[in-house]
Amino acid sequence: MRAVGSGVERFLDTEEVTGSNPVLPIFSHAVPNQQEKMSFIDNLKTRVTPILFNRLDGKMHKTALPIAISATQKVRESGRVRARQRTAYSPQSISQPDAIAVETLKSALDSWITQGKLRRMSQATLTNRTFVIDKLLWHLERHQRKMCDRKALEDFLSYAGSPIPSNVARWGNTSASARATTQTRPETVATYHRVLRTAFRWLVEEEYLRESPLERIKPPIARADQIVPLTPSQIDLLLHATTQSEYPLRNRAIILLLLDTGLRAAELCSIRYGDLDIDSRRIVVLGKGNKRRTVFFGKNTTQALNRYLNIDTHADNDPLFFSERGTTSGGALTRSGLTQLIVRLGKAAGVRGVRCSPHTLRHTFALNFIQSGGNAFALKEFLGHTSLTISQRYVNLAGADMEGQCRNILPVDALLSDRSRRR
Repeated sequence: MRAVGSGVERFLDTEEVTGSNPVLPIFSHAVPNQQEKMSFIDNLKTRVTPILFNRLDGKMHKTALPIAISATQKVRESGRVRARQRTAYSPQSISQPDAIAVETLKSALDSWITQGKLRRMSQATLTNRTFVIDKLLWHLERHQRKMCDRKALEDFLSYAGSPIPSNVARWGNTSASARATTQTRPETVATYHRVLRTAFRWLVEEEYLRESPLERIKPPIARADQIVPLTPSQIDLLLHATTQSEYPLRNRAIILLLLDTGLRAAELCSIRYGDLDIDSRRIVVLGKGNKRRTVFFGKNTTQALNRYLNIDTHADNDPLFFSERGTTSGGALTRSGLTQLIVRLGKAAGVRGVRCSPHTLRHTFALNFIQSGGNAFALKEFLGHTSLTISQRYVNLAGADMEGQCRNILPVDALLSDRSRRR
């Protein structure tokens, strides 16, 4: 056991812990200063078995990670009690309970991301969190702030949602592209607020802060867009446009599959050939939160997929839809590539009055499903929603044909017509 303790000491002292070791943030936070280091090691000596180390140079065995986390949690908890005792009457903690030094914030948020990886959060969630954090840190550094407090966060959210002069690019971009200069959508700023609120609540739980400054900053109002589906005539125009496109068989299969299943853009792009059971007309897709579900498609989509797949042979791990242009040519079609494809087809088709995008095709599927007699519970499963809230929106808005429905039940016309029949 003494050898294990020596290995722990070397593990903590070695420069390797500053690299990609996934346990570093846990150890670093569990041992906030050198004074408590020996106590921390003593705890590990008594709670951690020799299996934790491949060699005595401090390399941690990957299968022992849960044991290490359990041991360090107990050490961390005892450290929290002592930390509260030390800072209970600190003038700094009283005067600025909702402010944190930017340098401390950087390392703390690194730990937050690492813990998300340990919890096996989806890559999309981790990427989104990193994306928002990078923007916050860029804004803090740009304004040379030493502390991150409520005012700094308000300034950040204001900057994120405000129009930018045409000769300046947002977030330090070198080229003033349209996306970098135009006003950010309220939904995007609301997402920034939501991610940061989660991050700062974690900082409070970990006792970096006594209060979260985000709790006193109301989220931006992001009203849900009116759902406008494609009409049957617009769908015909879109499908006709695929015949004139560079890759007609692939593009027709994509449009029909989106309309038949309501897949998200990322879900369609992640499909592998092995996920497709064309005889049973079903696909297993990987949705949000790394959750898999099965979607189904009809005869016309099956025919389009067969024609597309007959072009070449495929291995099970090959992407179902290949990218044919850009930096990912030959690889899987990306979300950005799919979005650009639908936009190009919409322009070529002359579709007006509705935004042509993968999500519009998802809206169209959902509304047609409800109007054809489907229910919200089944729709929730098909769309991969975690609650009925969004599915219920489609039920409420299944009145895309509200005019036709209304004209069939206008009370005055019905009343007078009934009187005429009586006479």
